[in-house]
Amino acid sequence: MATGEFSDKGLREDCDGLEPEQLWAIEQWRQRYHIDYKFVGHLRGFWYGEEESQGHLDDFSRRLAEYNAEQDREEVLKKRYPGCNSRWNQKDGTTVWCTKK
Repeated sequence: MATGEFSDKGLREDCDGLEPEQLWAIEQWRQRYHIDYKFVGHLRGFWYGEEESQGHLDDFSRRLAEYNAEQDREEVLKKRYPGCNSRWNQKDGTTVWCTKK
């Protein structure tokens, strides 16, 4: 789903090699799935072991938490250092302006 590659090669259980944004997209789908469908249990296998915390879901959750923390840090920096723009024309030369906080 996250890669858009729906061939046999592209369809796989693990998330190895996916970009953080792709993990985020999977989590958004997962959250939406829990809203639209009644929870009846976990299917033991790749993602869930005997207990919910077992399996590869822990690694997925850890990587997703790292991505969310990075997004939070970037948001703080954007607020602290607002974006700036510049333009140049022959009459006025260079003009630089920044958005206000």
